[in-house]
Amino acid sequence: MKRLLALTVILTAVTGLTLCFAGPEPYSSKEIAPAPPVCDWSGFYLGMNVGVAGLQTDITDLDDYNSFGTTSLEDTNFAVGGQMGYNWQKGAFVFGLEVDSDYLNTEKSFTTFGEGGPQYVYKGKVDFQGSLRARAGIAVDNALIYATGGVAVSHGSSKFNEVDGEDLPTGERATQDDWQAGFVGGVGVEYKFNCHWSARMEALYSHYPESTNVVQPGETDYRFSFQNDVYSARFGINYLFGGGH
Repeated sequence: MKRLLALTVILTAVTGLTLCFAGPEPYSSKEIAPAPPVCDWSGFYLGMNVGVAGLQTDITDLDDYNSFGTTSLEDTNFAVGGQMGYNWQKGAFVFGLEVDSDYLNTEKSFTTFGEGGPQYVYKGKVDFQGSLRARAGIAVDNALIYATGGVAVSHGSSKFNEVDGEDLPTGERATQDDWQAGFVGGVGVEYKFNCHWSARMEALYSHYPESTNVVQPGETDYRFSFQNDVYSARFGINYLFGGGH
């Protein structure tokens, strides 16, 4: 019995020493869950937006044609369009370039009467706006808070028209019906749902320079100026083709 007990003690000690010197279990024998992909904002993206646009058109009588000075027209209506761009991310900082284009349903008219009965019709209209902008922001978890600014372009069809009775087509008028370049700036926040899909809210302000037009036809060169400002608030969805590394 003593020999059996001694043999049991010796076997237990040897087994313990063997386990100690064998070292930890190899990693290859363990099941390790794959790490989730690391999503960032880098890469090319494409998306669409919808929102509201507010137009303010200032029409100014520069040569006292009817002594009404400046007439301001304001309208707020819907806007819809799309955007595409490219982002670079370094640490928490995100830089990018974006181009966008939107249809604007902004138009406002105003009619007043002068001495002797003529009607004066004022109209402000911008139906298209696009921009090329830089973006810079800070990524906080899945959110990107950014500022943006660049060059804006718009198409408008604003006018001053003197109407005598039903003679609208041949009345004396000054018209701004062309493309304009200006500047745009704003801020926004974008949230990434996963490595590819994100949603954003942004507010933009676009300013366009004053343009001067002569009343036609007319014996005297009376001039009217037109100046447009556009305020936009819009919601957008983007698909990011990069987004992971």
